Amino acid sequence: KNFNYWLSLAQWDGGNFLYIASNGYQDLQYFAFFPLYPLLIKIISFITLGNNLLSAILISNIFFILFLTKFYSYTSKLILKKKATWSYLTFLFYPAAFFCLVAYSESLFLFLAVFTLNAIYEKKFLKASIFASLASLTRFIGISFVILIPFAYFTTVKFIQINVVRGMFYTFISSIGIVIFIIYSYCITSDPFKFISVQSLWQRGISDPISTTFSSIWSFFTFQARPLNDYLDLVLTILSVKSFYLAY
Repeated sequence: KNFNYWLSLAQWDGGNFLYIASNGYQDLQYFAFFPLYPLLIKIISFITLGNNLLSAILISNIFFILFLTKFYSYTSKLILKKKATWSYLTFLFYPAAFFCLVAYSESLFLFLAVFTLNAIYEKKFLKASIFASLASLTRFIGISFVILIPFAYFTTVKFIQINVVRGMFYTFISSIGIVIFIIYSYCITSDPFKFISVQSLWQRGISDPISTTFSSIWSFFTFQARPLNDYLDLVLTILSVKSFYLAY
């Protein structure tokens, strides 16, 4: 009866991003959410007359379109265009893709991720390092790009002094984003890695997809009571693997 469609686009994590955009990290629990997306929301809100929700939706949808465009271009370089098209359509119609259209940081992160990978493919490591740095400010998993940059660079060049210096430079550039967040975290909380320690407050932990998948399968065959969305995740995982197999 009191359903509000627009507010429904900012449920769960979306509401947390909007809180950060409006209030910053006043509540320490919000350090679990990385700052680039809410910072962009705050910046764009000057155009949307202070409407943070509208800003968040615009950012998500614009970056999703940009991601899809670059994703098709990037995959077309790696595989046949026909298979690239199937990859594109599989991603576009994946049921969970709706998260890219609401007030979540998924679109922004995917955009930065594919541009990082494309720049690495083209051996434009300075550009890749800049995108990687921004990715590490967007989602926790973005930190992995800080490791990817030097690995990708040193596997394409000879290990001589000039290349070592360049590799160190690219590594420095790629780490600027997360270093800024670490310094900010230390200044506010006296804990440079608050964004890690606070994850437990949101019942988050490190897990691998194989264990999670087999846990769901085991629960199904042993008739364990689990939330329906756990089985939905399992079905989507199986469909994703099947789609990947058909595409390649």
